[in-house]
Amino acid sequence: MLDDNYIQTISSQPEQIIIRKLKAEISLISRAKTLFEFLGPAFVVSVAYIDPGNFATNISGGSKFNYTLIWVILWSNLMAIFLQSMSAKLGIATGNTLPQMCGKVFSKRTNWCFWVVAELAAMATDLAEFLGSTLGFYLLFHIPMVYAGLLTAILTFFIVYLGKYGQRLIEVIISILVAIICAS
Repeated sequence: MLDDNYIQTISSQPEQIIIRKLKAEISLISRAKTLFEFLGPAFVVSVAYIDPGNFATNISGGSKFNYTLIWVILWSNLMAIFLQSMSAKLGIATGNTLPQMCGKVFSKRTNWCFWVVAELAAMATDLAEFLGSTLGFYLLFHIPMVYAGLLTAILTFFIVYLGKYGQRLIEVIISILVAIICAS
């Protein structure tokens, strides 16, 4: 005759295996969610590197100057990687962004100078992105440049408007656009 403990052990083993498998699946899902939380901002940053305007600039510069300007591209990319990693380390170590730390460390006058320089840099990069998008619409869909510029402006305002629904939505939209650029 079988012992009651033996019967309980046999009947509970499949349940324990199922529970372990479920826990492993839940752990895998939570890890994937954590990974996607970090991939959203990474795809937003990647736009700067795969922008069609940047490609056009690199190709036209390369055709005119051959390899003499390759060191500029190399050092600018290395500096971008360095500054991004330093900003990430600053955020992780202090919990503050770079502008917040500048506000704590530097004088008001120095912070105003930083702000002006940052705004000028943002305007220059935004102009390049805007013109790159306009040129992309013109080349892909044969839309006249004026209308391509208006379409770019409307889509830009639409994406900014969607920001009121949260950063995650913007990250998804930009990730889809990055995937389209990478696929083409």
